[in-house]
Amino acid sequence: MGGSKVALRLEHDDLSVRESSFRWAGPDGTDAITPGGATHDLELLARHIRELCAGHPERLTGVGVALPATLDATGAVIAWPGRPGWAGVDLRGALSALFGEAEVRCADDGDLAALAEAHEAGCPDLLYLGVGTGIGGGIVLNGKPVPGVGRGSCEVGHLIVDRDGPLCDCGRRGCVQAAARARRRCAGRRGGGARRWRSPRCARPCGTEGSGPWRRCGRVAGPWPRP
Repeated sequence: MGGSKVALRLEHDDLSVRESSFRWAGPDGTDAITPGGATHDLELLARHIRELCAGHPERLTGVGVALPATLDATGAVIAWPGRPGWAGVDLRGALSALFGEAEVRCADDGDLAALAEAHEAGCPDLLYLGVGTGIGGGIVLNGKPVPGVGRGSCEVGHLIVDRDGPLCDCGRRGCVQAAARARRRCAGRRGGGARRWRSPRCARPCGTEGSGPWRRCGRVAGPWPRP
């Protein structure tokens, strides 16, 4: 689940796969919404899940959820800067009511993406950056996510790079995400629009190749593109 859209994937025992996606009907993450106003989002999510599961989501044996929100130990949303109306929502309870006895597990989408890229690229030490409604990512060291299960996520997009920078959705100033968004808006006002970049799959420390201390790994190698 992202700040703008949701992608669903259903895998059957016979290895067949069904997929679908939809966009949230409310704000796309750039505007604030009323706290507690996630009811419509949850209804929309439930409707699309039932459609994908032919009306019987309770028949699933396991459910995995990746989302850019911070949850407490009970499965309630502490904060989701991109969709602030979800704060306080009992996500685990809502999903359990929908999926019945199926085991439901939730984790940060950046951490899960980093683990997936590390596995695919064969990189035990890896930094992953993901650009969507906001900027997220994850760090993998020795094949394990950092800071670790039950200790939150690294929140790459909310690292402060300019204490006097623009205000971020999280309430602080100068986060990577806020700085990038401000730069994109400035580019749009100049008439050129946002510049398009190749999206780096993953990176690992190198120091011997390319023009910087990081290089790309996986199917495509070489220095990262420069601004």
